[in-house]
Amino acid sequence: DLDALQTYSAKVKFNNVSIAAVDSLPGLTNMNGLMEANEGGGSLSLDNQASEVNLAKIFTQPLKLDTLQAQLVWKKTDNKLELNIENFVFANPDTSGEASGTLSAQANAPGLVDIKTRFSGINADNIYRYIPIKAGDGLRNWLQASLKSGRAENITLDVKGNLAEFPFENEKQGQFRIGAKIVNADLDYAERWPKAENLQG
Repeated sequence: DLDALQTYSAKVKFNNVSIAAVDSLPGLTNMNGLMEANEGGGSLSLDNQASEVNLAKIFTQPLKLDTLQAQLVWKKTDNKLELNIENFVFANPDTSGEASGTLSAQANAPGLVDIKTRFSGINADNIYRYIPIKAGDGLRNWLQASLKSGRAENITLDVKGNLAEFPFENEKQGQFRIGAKIVNADLDYAERWPKAENLQG
């Protein structure tokens, strides 16, 4: 148990390794890279093909990735963990993009997050897969049922604040912003509402 040691140092190069999610750290499947760690923190460099990232506190499903390059750095102080996502570039059949930001968490708490994600584009009927858990089942289910075709391009997803208070009621609690350009989308807003076709904007 590395946490029980007062001092330690490790450097490991690995191939085809899977790591279970622990607290706020993501779970990783089929990973290749280099990890360096000591009692104060560490770093993780990844360069992968056909892998998965399980952000169980953020998304309902693991993110399946054709390619992934990432650089993560973390620090431990008392019971606090600070994770810095310095670089995170990915691609899969749905989209490609990049993310960066920070996560600060204590045991048994979701943590403070400040993460910016950019997607090149995604088919409208797959957008629901990338909506955070804290946004609620209602929004995800509505997007899955209502967006039938088209694409969203130049997508931005920014989350900043205490995840325990998400979805944020005001900007003092935090920020959750999604931006996108909609191209040729068909929308079934609700039952007995007319279908909107070929939406742009």
